[in-house]
Amino acid sequence: MGRYLWITLILVLVAGFIGYKQISAVTGKKPERRGGARRAVPVLVAQAVQKSIPVQLRAVGTVEAFSTVSVRTQVTGGLTRVHFKEGQDVKKGDLLFTIDPRPFEAALKQAEANLARDMAQLENARQQARRYGELVKKQYVSQEQYDQIRTNAGALEAIVEADRAAVESAKVQLGYCYLYSPVTGRTGSLLAHEG
Repeated sequence: MGRYLWITLILVLVAGFIGYKQISAVTGKKPERRGGARRAVPVLVAQAVQKSIPVQLRAVGTVEAFSTVSVRTQVTGGLTRVHFKEGQDVKKGDLLFTIDPRPFEAALKQAEANLARDMAQLENARQQARRYGELVKKQYVSQEQYDQIRTNAGALEAIVEADRAAVESAKVQLGYCYLYSPVTGRTGSLLAHEG
């Protein structure tokens, strides 16, 4: 019986080996070995390329400017022209608004006319003072009359200086009709419109 057992055992081993080879051939897989290296995991690779990528951020929040500047008028009048659009980039010194300059131009012309009139009167008073100076030396007129003429000339000199200041003030007021950007930046909401 010992011989029969050995033959059976050899046949079972041969049949097992043949079965193992058949299964391995059909599945195409090799069984994992204990203690052996693991199978590599497949990965995708690509060539690195340098290029610009647009940066976009979508978020809920409030955007505030780093600094803001309010543009306000120094004179009153109708707004005749807006020289920009909301959100437009402007540079320092760009014209933003025009206020109706006609009343201020008229005030300037009036101040210049007053100056011209008073300068003519001053010149006349100076000539009269020179003439009276000669007449007072010859005693044809009194000292009091001469002093009165000189006082009038002095008063007219002060009036002419006041007229010059009025002309300068009118020029400044006229200049305020044109509002320029105090800084370089982007305009915000337009709160005033023509008219």
